Amino acid sequence: MIEKHLKILLLLDESNEWRPSKKIAQRLGYSQRSVKNYIQQINQLFSEAIISSKKGYRLNTAQREKIFQYFDIEPIQTFQSIESRRKYLLLNLLKTTQPLNIFDLSEQLYTSVTTVKKDIQALNNEIDEYNIKIVSAGDYLKVIGEENEKRRTFIDQVYGDTDSLILTEETIQQLFPDLKIFEMKTLINNSLVDNDLFVDEYALISILLHVTLFIEQMRGGTNSSNAAKIVILDEKLYDISKQLAAALQDFLKIEIEESEIYEIYILLLAKTSTAEQKRVTREDIERFVNDETIVIVEKILSFLKDFYVIDLKDESFYIPFVLHINSLLTRARVGHFLKNPLLTSIKNGQPFIYELAVSVTSIISEFTQVKISDDEIGYIALHLGGAFSKENQKYHKLVCALLVPEVRTLAPDLKKKLESQFNDTIYIERVYTTNFDQRELANFDLIISTIPIRNFDSSTPVVAITPFFTSEDQKKIYFKIDEIKLKRTYQDFKDNLNQIVDNKYFMKNTVLKTREEVIEVVADILVNEKVAQEDFKENVLARERMSSTAFNNIAIPHTFKMNALQSKMYIIVSERAISWGKKDFVNLVFLFAISEQDKQIFYNVFEILSLLFANEENTLEAINKKNFADFINFLLHQEQSLIE
Repeated sequence: MIEKHLKILLLLDESNEWRPSKKIAQRLGYSQRSVKNYIQQINQLFSEAIISSKKGYRLNTAQREKIFQYFDIEPIQTFQSIESRRKYLLLNLLKTTQPLNIFDLSEQLYTSVTTVKKDIQALNNEIDEYNIKIVSAGDYLKVIGEENEKRRTFIDQVYGDTDSLILTEETIQQLFPDLKIFEMKTLINNSLVDNDLFVDEYALISILLHVTLFIEQMRGGTNSSNAAKIVILDEKLYDISKQLAAALQDFLKIEIEESEIYEIYILLLAKTSTAEQKRVTREDIERFVNDETIVIVEKILSFLKDFYVIDLKDESFYIPFVLHINSLLTRARVGHFLKNPLLTSIKNGQPFIYELAVSVTSIISEFTQVKISDDEIGYIALHLGGAFSKENQKYHKLVCALLVPEVRTLAPDLKKKLESQFNDTIYIERVYTTNFDQRELANFDLIISTIPIRNFDSSTPVVAITPFFTSEDQKKIYFKIDEIKLKRTYQDFKDNLNQIVDNKYFMKNTVLKTREEVIEVVADILVNEKVAQEDFKENVLARERMSSTAFNNIAIPHTFKMNALQSKMYIIVSERAISWGKKDFVNLVFLFAISEQDKQIFYNVFEILSLLFANEENTLEAINKKNFADFINFLLHQEQSLIE
């Protein structure tokens, strides 16, 4: 059967709820019109297989067994099972050195040989970036390509689901039932502890997975490393790696060659730290990191100060960040990057901070000429997130008035508690007791009051709390501060938006299908209109190569350097999802060309767009707008949806 039909049937089989065609289209990356056509074709083949109403579509569950039989769908198959089956197939081909029989695989997967062959086609498209390929010889399948690329593919596949599944030794044991995974973990951990090397549980499991994989390949007679590439940066750590290899040899009764010892060394170099490093102070920092690291970090801090007027040289941020960048540079030299189980959560949940991390990473890549992985960018985002938020607040304190009865020491005590709790966000300029002028109160950003204020005719927000400053009072103030700041940011957004949008830079898309087509067309328009310079297209693509700008069904492509001739934003609204790279699909594109003097506009507009379209309902509503005026009007009237 046609795979598009299969995916629609399996998606509707997930639940008996009505699904609108828009949501089906968005989930599968099809156009709304295509979804309706495919459903019509399905119903032509099997009458009323899919039932329709004003609420959308759903599977005719009374006929499910006959529908699945007619379309040759396995009863146990689900929408998710297509990807699960392909992952199982790929992992089994990668972890063995022997060809696998296609008939045996089809039996294990409870599917037909024809389906397995289709899966192989799909997988080869997916793994093309690793320069490996699944090939057939008669009835047998195997993976060809460099062993280190096979290993990288395997590890990426295992970690692909770790946003929903935390990798454990139990998971690895299931992948490699013939090895004693729990004992190996204990052996590795003991070896690290005995040598004063420290790792958290996640890093230990990561080391275990890497070691397990190359041991499995060795047992199959495959040597994966190239001894000519060996470069030792830390002799002591290399000696520890030899000790660990010797312990593994004794335990597993195998011979570990020098190239595999180097593999262990690279793992330890990338993922461990010493007790000595943990005690490092700012004064000692140059003993642990090289000059290159300090230069790069200073460039990063200078960039952040230039863009945001904030100083991140506080030791609580600076020392861990310097050590992290130093470790990252070491990993970059040997081409071994960490996996990040929180990557998707970071990118979709905090796209503004992730974008900041991409900009920081571009400085590292420019300096080292090494492409840094998305996973590593995610770790930089984690470092920047809390520090950026905390430091940024110091420069945007709200000026407050405190209203409190004149009872003994209540006023000074409450003021002290508030300033201690909200030191980074508020400044209490005046304390009023029984007498206050409402006209004066209107001049403050926020009023915190334990006294009822009657007939207060002002837009100044008021938070009513108890004199005892309970945990509920704290929550009220936190929420009100966030609301005030978001309203201010949104007002800046509206002002900035009007500066950079134009009716001629808006498109209701019906023809562009891929990221490359979008960038090609829009870049040509902006260059011809003298908005951007001649190298604009290549610079936008360079930013995409660093890390995709897609998240939550929108994309915000742009250049690293804000050097456009004018500041404009090109908007594309597409009912049919646009393929954005290999994995993402988007319905909204906001392509920026921003000049040097307007760089703050980009980050302000980016922040609000990322917050607004984190809500799927907003995306669906925006897609439905018919023209430029309606779309911009929608963006300019979303304050309440952002606050709620």
